[in-house]
Amino acid sequence: MTRMVARALQEYETLVKKGAIASFSVTIEDRGILITPAGTGADAQRVPLIEEVADTLHVFFYNVPAIDYGTYDYTSLNSFFHDSGQAM
Repeated sequence: MTRMVARALQEYETLVKKGAIASFSVTIEDRGILITPAGTGADAQRVPLIEEVADTLHVFFYNVPAIDYGTYDYTSLNSFFHDSGQAM
């Protein structure tokens, strides 16, 4: 599952680099994440997570309504999934 998230984040990063979208944000939901592009050019995408991972993200990003691409919070989120994917 963490590889699915890492892959989805990479897809949106590529869209930003290509200029297809200006940016995107990630929202932590009860059992997954929602990746929402800014403006038009791509659809939002939900990626499911196992309960333990979702709970960990809720604790770590407590009181953070959305994680914007390019911010420190995004770097932390991205590192979590890339490091987790290496271990699995």
